[in-house]
Amino acid sequence: MNKKNFLFSERVKLEHMINTNTHGGAIRTARILNRSRSSIYYEIRKHMIVKKSASEYFSDNDPRDYCEKLNHFPFVCNGCARTSCSHRSAFYSAYEAQKKADKDLHDSRKNFSRRKEVIAILNRSVCPLIKDGISIHVARNSVNNCDLSESTIRRYIEPGLLEAKRVDLPRAVRFRAKKEYA
Repeated sequence: MNKKNFLFSERVKLEHMINTNTHGGAIRTARILNRSRSSIYYEIRKHMIVKKSASEYFSDNDPRDYCEKLNHFPFVCNGCARTSCSHRSAFYSAYEAQKKADKDLHDSRKNFSRRKEVIAILNRSVCPLIKDGISIHVARNSVNNCDLSESTIRRYIEPGLLEAKRVDLPRAVRFRAKKEYA
């Protein structure tokens, strides 16, 4: 049950169960797909397609404008018997979900060149302060355009991506380095 990403075949099964109203609830759906219930919720919420209602184009968002099916599992209107609904509706499509997941995966790996630029900026601005014995927190706050967190800077220091080393951190030498497991 500890799988990372949904497979396309699992998304198709999920869409089929929602469309035919054979899901029998979130727990049963999770058992069939061999996933946790929260993973099913997250998959549907993240990849559902929301369609605006006709009245929403002309007025502000009215809470009465939402379909009541969106309040409980499966949080989408796929298996709805109504052919024309005047409320805001949401749909789950396995094909669209797969496209969006692939795009998200591609985009997450795309910014490697930006990481090189960030490392160069950190080497110029933050690393000299860290080498002088100043903590990451103080060094990060003294630099104007540093939008990275302390833990991210520490993650760049650990493998040696920055000029500052672990020994340069004031308290790091007091703690053991994390053990590498194979």
